[in-house]
Amino acid sequence: MEFNEIKRKAIEAMSERLDKKNIKINTDLIMIHLIEEFGEIASQINNVKLKRKEINIKNIGEEISDCIILLMRLSKEYNIDLEKELLEKIEDVKRK
Repeated sequence: MEFNEIKRKAIEAMSERLDKKNIKINTDLIMIHLIEEFGEIASQINNVKLKRKEINIKNIGEEISDCIILLMRLSKEYNIDLEKELLEKIEDVKRK
């Protein structure tokens, strides 16, 4: 599946979920949710570092996926061609 098709499906699924809950999406809501998701990832990593428990690979994969979907939605809010930006960034990283 192409990147933009994944992005379209992710945004569509997120919109449907929020519509069911009668929640209006905006950049503030996206950012708050994104910070929450990053916090969940950080918490799992921190728990491993502090030897409280082992990392739950399935859960951390879900949290990373949540972050990616939220970033895709944020890119839509600002009309950013995320695929183009990613490809340019990859080339930039290679040059450094």
